[in-house]
Amino acid sequence: APDEPVRVVADVIEESIVPIDVPAGLIGATRAAYIRTQLDFALPGVSLRAIWPSPVIHWPKAGRLVVFGLDSPVVQQGIEALLAEERPISGVWTITQRLLRAARRATGDRLLALPTPHGLRLLLLVAGEARFTRLIAGLDAQQWQAELMATVRYARDQRWIARDRSLTLDWYGDAAQAPVLLESDVIVQVQAFPGGAGEPWWAWLLARTRATTPGQLAPAWIRRYAMLQQARRLTVGLGML
Repeated sequence: APDEPVRVVADVIEESIVPIDVPAGLIGATRAAYIRTQLDFALPGVSLRAIWPSPVIHWPKAGRLVVFGLDSPVVQQGIEALLAEERPISGVWTITQRLLRAARRATGDRLLALPTPHGLRLLLLVAGEARFTRLIAGLDAQQWQAELMATVRYARDQRWIARDRSLTLDWYGDAAQAPVLLESDVIVQVQAFPGGAGEPWWAWLLARTRATTPGQLAPAWIRRYAMLQQARRLTVGLGML
């Protein structure tokens, strides 16, 4: 329905992951201000961004946060078009965030690979923490194989993954499409479908995106508009307007 809130889940090239290290001793407003400053420095001018996990302001210990940023003209134009039509937007996320949520119990060094209708989304976890993401556009299996191997080499060149340590590739797709051979120290594991027969992982992730889903990228003013629209619908339904 035109007045139903829209949930935007993007899968585009222009997505970045930036770590933020928070020193010990900062608490309350000081900690919040430090995080905000680092966020502005890491992703200047990027309005679609989110911290993962949500920062605990009243926590004086040192820690590392991960910032997701989305600086995509296509996504921005889509949001502006929805707002021009007065369509409420309950939130904006990326498929990478949804994949990370699905793999929240994952530990160690892993490369998550999620086939989508238009490409292959990769997410590198280092010691269970999101470090790097990329989209391999296109549906050519041989290209996927080559780009997967190139991504593994890139991760080792960046010293995110030690050359003498194995890496697990978690394949979130059809077992028949899983890479047969990468490198001797890359272990391929196929993640079983959580949904019904024939429902791919990407569709399952999209269907379970809610307004309360962690990793909200949309600015507060966009979400407030959606809440106001919902409140107005409820008021009209009760006959108060």
